Amino acid sequence: MKLSLFSLIAAAAFVTASQASIVTGSSGTLNGGSVSSYADVSGSHLNAVGYKVSGAVVRDPGSSGGELFLTLPSQASATGFTVLGLEWNPHGHEPPGVYDRPHFDLHFYYIPDSKRMTIPGGVVGAVDPKLLPAGYSQPGPTVPMMGGHSVDLTNAEWNGGIFTQTFIYGFFEGKEIFLEPMVTQAYLASLIGEEGFKIRQPGVYGQDVVPDLVPTTVTYAYDRDSDLYTISLGDFISTAVPEPSSLALLGFAIPAMGFALRRARRKASA
Repeated sequence: MKLSLFSLIAAAAFVTASQASIVTGSSGTLNGGSVSSYADVSGSHLNAVGYKVSGAVVRDPGSSGGELFLTLPSQASATGFTVLGLEWNPHGHEPPGVYDRPHFDLHFYYIPDSKRMTIPGGVVGAVDPKLLPAGYSQPGPTVPMMGGHSVDLTNAEWNGGIFTQTFIYGFFEGKEIFLEPMVTQAYLASLIGEEGFKIRQPGVYGQDVVPDLVPTTVTYAYDRDSDLYTISLGDFISTAVPEPSSLALLGFAIPAMGFALRRARRKASA
């Protein structure tokens, strides 16, 4: 029996999709609730990385702030993320009238934690506009042990609306050092199922060492059965430029893989 190239790629994609699994990284507690990092993988394909947060953290995170740092499992190494940092801000933070609602900051850092710890506060420095997605601001003054924040000026909170969720790029010394979904407690508490948002990409990736994979979506999800919230980055794209001889093969492989993964997920949720 003869099999076409498409059939072989599609068959491999179905096998890969059927092997989807969640790999847990490090874990900890925040104000009495549990938080862990994870990677969602299908064979060698990375679907998503992020945080799993117990319902208790969202419903009653406490009246005082809290912070927790985690590391991802080795299966997420192609993302270049070195450490994850979740911070609870019960009163929000500046600027007033914009981000002063109770919310969570969820950092995905590209730099070693030892370097993050040395970042001083109040440093102002513009970055090459090519490193910023369209509609994003120049980073503000650095926050100690964090960096400067470039915000999405097209989002609702900057245009007469109310802040519910947004996506931030972080910089220090002209380099991109973190990605940050930022989401209010109220938004998560009202979440049913999942909701995803596109991450606008810069013209040029500005990390000190550009990772193999960069995310293009951020997804917020709640599973009632497990009482777990998931905040994840996914739909990764490669930063490598494929060889011309590989483009035709990719033309077959990408649709086959996407179809296989969607079908496998529908079966799993049925």
